[in-house]
Amino acid sequence: MRIFKIKTPKSSSIQLYDENEKLIGEILTNLILGLREKIKINDKIFKIKNNGFIGIDIKVFDENETLIIESDTSKNRLIYFGDLKEIYSYQNEKWFGNKVNLFTDEKLVMSIKVLGTFKTDYEIKVAKDFNNNVVILTFLNFYNRLNGA
Repeated sequence: MRIFKIKTPKSSSIQLYDENEKLIGEILTNLILGLREKIKINDKIFKIKNNGFIGIDIKVFDENETLIIESDTSKNRLIYFGDLKEIYSYQNEKWFGNKVNLFTDEKLVMSIKVLGTFKTDYEIKVAKDFNNNVVILTFLNFYNRLNGA
């Protein structure tokens, strides 16, 4: 597993770095969670739109308004619509949402754990062979939604 780091240089940005301190991408947010959120990876921008009654479920669209990822909290999953449709399931490891794991075909691909009391430090582990950055950043955004961060 690779360890990723989070930096928040501005209150409206969460940056994700790999173990070599290379910027993977960032989540651009407003002060009000869920309004005009975006994922930025290099020069590509992906729009995050609320889906459902409470706004926890999301849909992620590319610059052509093509659906890339959709969450489904009723079935604890994320669905990626790339060249091949991939279904990821997530599972809380502890009460209170301290750690959430993401799986594909029962293989652990990512885990996020909050360190400390104020939900500002994360431990993010990603499988060495998993390189879908838009899924990684979407899951981080979705984790924050699930846990009210």
